[in-house]
Amino acid sequence: MAGRPPIGVGELGHISTEVLPDGRVTARARTRDAGGNSRRLRAVASTEQLAVEKLRRTAAELGLRIDSMGAGTPLAVLFDSWLQDCSALRWGTRRVYADTVRWFSPMVGAITIGELTTLKAKRILEHVEREVSPAAVARARTALAGAIAAAIEAEAIHVNPLVGLRRQKRERSTPIALTVEQLVVIYEALDRRAERLAKYAHATPRSPSRVLDVLMGSGLRISEALALRHADVDLDEGVIVLTGTLVDDANGRVVRQERLKKDQQERRVKLPAFAVKALADAKRDCLTVQSRLEHAPALPSRAGTWISPRNFRRILRDVRSEPDVVEALGRTGVDARRLTPHTFRRTVATLISLEDGDLVRASAVLGHRDQKTTRESYVGTAFRVVGAADTLEDLIGDRRGGARRSDPS
Repeated sequence: MAGRPPIGVGELGHISTEVLPDGRVTARARTRDAGGNSRRLRAVASTEQLAVEKLRRTAAELGLRIDSMGAGTPLAVLFDSWLQDCSALRWGTRRVYADTVRWFSPMVGAITIGELTTLKAKRILEHVEREVSPAAVARARTALAGAIAAAIEAEAIHVNPLVGLRRQKRERSTPIALTVEQLVVIYEALDRRAERLAKYAHATPRSPSRVLDVLMGSGLRISEALALRHADVDLDEGVIVLTGTLVDDANGRVVRQERLKKDQQERRVKLPAFAVKALADAKRDCLTVQSRLEHAPALPSRAGTWISPRNFRRILRDVRSEPDVVEALGRTGVDARRLTPHTFRRTVATLISLEDGDLVRASAVLGHRDQKTTRESYVGTAFRVVGAADTLEDLIGDRRGGARRSDPS
């Protein structure tokens, strides 16, 4: 009796499927790789068809086959292929792409690349704008472009349907910025929060106010400010050196990345006195030898570790719901729910623009290579932009003395 014929290289044997408790489908099968070795494969997707397509794609790659894609290949498979091609990108960028695929693939993953016409792509992006958000449209378009690029490279299609799709121009709103009086209200809310937490801690945690001092004194992004080390701070000169940023690693842990968001943004920033004092007070409160090492955080948590940008955003969510904060921001038509760490970066640009009117220095302070970015995304068309440490000290320094209680000696 003849035995079962061997599985061909890059082909699948018997496919078994199982519906998982969450409704997804897992598919299993065997294949042989290009070396002739038997391999067991497993794939999980929202439908049986997509799970099997993933198995076929993996088997074809192991067998070094080039006929694994065609007009019938679903977008979900192409998204996976695109993400694999993104492996050389920075982790933060890969994470954004993976998060996009996570919510976008269940919406459109079953559509085949052959069905993706220009009109279909337009309808997809309109659906994303309605069901997710206008901001999500750009990410969805990036994912579609990645899937199409993977299909064209595999010769599954020869025409890019996005080429004929016009980008919708939306009126750019003036960026949100705060007044000095509104800043004082936020500082007071942060200090009240610290006093409430003091009931459960041995000392009043001053980290949020200190972080805000550094943000307002430098115009840094939150991940850049929290990535400062003692080695990056010259308290005598009142200068910080910006060389790194905090990111989440592949395991979700906060780590310091030895480069900034964009290349050639490394710079030295002169700080106003109130921001220098915040960093000096933070260093004074580092009581262990390890927390005072040169490469330890300049703005540490109570445990002496990096403060996660997520934690500072969570703190802002807490204080922005307080009635006095909502009322203060509402005076200039600002919805308190839109208050984020980036609001302070824009506020720095706007405050100095009103006082200084120097767009060139604004771009340098914020690390922008293109002044258009500063003008359109940070201070809006109503202002000309940005400044220097002495101006920030004049605007904010005296107010900080009255708004914040003295730190304990």
